[in-house]
Amino acid sequence: MSRLRETQMSMTAQPDSLADLRPEPSMQQCQVDDAITEALRNETRLPTPKLEALHEFPLRVIRDRGFVDESDTQAFLDAGFTQANILEVILGAAQKLMSNYTNHFAQTPIDPVFDKFAWEKAAAAAN
Repeated sequence: MSRLRETQMSMTAQPDSLADLRPEPSMQQCQVDDAITEALRNETRLPTPKLEALHEFPLRVIRDRGFVDESDTQAFLDAGFTQANILEVILGAAQKLMSNYTNHFAQTPIDPVFDKFAWEKAAAAAN
């Protein structure tokens, strides 16, 4: 079977059960180091160049509305990512935008189960 056909079949596959429809695991479930979470929240450098590229490139995509400089795209690829990863970044940004906008208009409250993860950006220090 060709790789294209395998990909087409996997993209149209239906879940076997409701368990297959579970949301993606949280950062804690994925055992993301707390230092990484704090670096993201505090806008400080991440511990590896690859993580830094994974943080910076999606920001470029969003802030530049998809018109990312060739040098920024190449830096992402040079960090070890692929063209497919670029498409994944675009997909993730689109899903997040749709989710955020829908929840803002619908004024969707945060589920109580997620209250313990609530976080607000600290106010900028006065000069």
